[in-house]
Amino acid sequence: MEFESISPEIREEAIRLASELKTDVAEHLFSGRPREAEAAIRRLMQKAYPCKLFGLILAKSTDGLQLHGWNQMCRIAAVPRMTALKANFSWHCFTGMIEGGGETLHFEAGGYSDTKFDFAGTPLQEVRELGREYPQPWVSGQDMDARDLALSGMASILSVRYDYSDREEEGIEWTRAIQERAFFEKAIWDLADWWCFAAFAAKMQEAMSAQPLPRDIPLIIGNHDFALGAPQVILMGRGE
Repeated sequence: MEFESISPEIREEAIRLASELKTDVAEHLFSGRPREAEAAIRRLMQKAYPCKLFGLILAKSTDGLQLHGWNQMCRIAAVPRMTALKANFSWHCFTGMIEGGGETLHFEAGGYSDTKFDFAGTPLQEVRELGREYPQPWVSGQDMDARDLALSGMASILSVRYDYSDREEEGIEWTRAIQERAFFEKAIWDLADWWCFAAFAAKMQEAMSAQPLPRDIPLIIGNHDFALGAPQVILMGRGE
């Protein structure tokens, strides 16, 4: 196993670096700056243990990722009753892609109306504040589906991430050493998962800037069952 012989010092440093996600990187995401968040996570990885997963991420530019299905999001935004869009980085879509042998990651995406939450009457900053909470008041209020939204170019990274999480650990004796290794591995996963999320949000912002939504409504970029602990990235129709 890649992390069997990690020194206590390296474990502690990785865990410390991962804790920075909850402060500096989280603030970038909360403020609608996913590009800055992605760059900050790269800097943390360069200081951390040089594992295979980080090597793949550091070798991958976001320019090598391709977003698909943005036109469908624009079509949903044009529907008068839609007052917000959503796009979730989903654990279920991630595992479905890997287990199905796919190369393209799909997302849980679609449109919200005001039946669950008054997006139209709520200022952007207040929506962003609510995006820090769990559960958000708009959860389960999706009114239209966008099945075409997907990202290619991340499959090799996600495959290694899946391999890390899929190891069989039933029946092991949870000694102190094994528990410490588990904390270290969780720190590694956190850094990688946050990078994937930030890179996805950055590609969405790039698409919005290149092709603004037909109406200036919020796009809420979140995650489903990844337990990232990250605030949702909430952008307005022109990528701001």
